[in-house]
Amino acid sequence: MEDYMAKIVKTDMQEEALKVIKENLKVLAGINAVFNSEEEKSNITIVSGERKVTLIIEKASRNNILKEIRKKIVVQTKGLAKRNAIRLDEEDMTILENREGRHLNIDEPMKDKENALEIGAKILNKSEELETEVREKQIGD
Repeated sequence: MEDYMAKIVKTDMQEEALKVIKENLKVLAGINAVFNSEEEKSNITIVSGERKVTLIIEKASRNNILKEIRKKIVVQTKGLAKRNAIRLDEEDMTILENREGRHLNIDEPMKDKENALEIGAKILNKSEELETEVREKQIGD
């Protein structure tokens, strides 16, 4: 008598979603560090094509910008995890919820926190592309 066993098959979309989630968590860890810092002024760099400008901004303005970026990345990360059956552990939730007072240990923590916004924008674009791809595949199925 043959022994039948059901198997779980990882899809390429799950693998890609996991990569995006890991990248998002790294960015969020950097954003959290900057957001939680006591520095009153920060530099923000905006790059558009070949043009680049660096501004000095106050803490309140910086935190408003970071809050909006965080919100979008958190929503996308949770959505990708849910749709692709990827479990977020307690450490991931600590980062997503920006809980203070706990050591955040990620595979490759961000060392250059000033680039968090620039990297965050890239991750956000990549996440949006993946979401579009997922929707298109769902419609096609």
